[in-house]
Amino acid sequence: MIHLIKRFGIAVEVTRNCGDLKIVDGYFIPTKNASKFSIEASVQPMTAEDLEQLPEGSDTKESLKLYAIVKLFPRQGNPSLKGDFFCVNGNKYEVVSVEDHTSHNTMNIFYYKIIGVKVAYDS
Repeated sequence: MIHLIKRFGIAVEVTRNCGDLKIVDGYFIPTKNASKFSIEASVQPMTAEDLEQLPEGSDTKESLKLYAIVKLFPRQGNPSLKGDFFCVNGNKYEVVSVEDHTSHNTMNIFYYKIIGVKVAYDS
């Protein structure tokens, strides 16, 4: 899988939020600067099975999945804290699910399946 990600992957910009959140116009916004970095990932459309994994109310939003060898962090709790965001084709997605497939690292096929939901606000 690593070879496929490197061969077919694209550079994806990730924003990792840091610090506390405050409410601005009904959205939780970080009060400290966020860090940005780039990862190599294979970007794929969602399948019907993937859509079933989305949180309640998110299944009607545009979403994408990534396969990457770098672990991203989904939103957690209510309000959501320290979740990552990624950008693809100028659209911003919030990470809502991460599946760890690193148990087969002896066969060199370890990766993370990352599901993101499109957002219309700045993180």
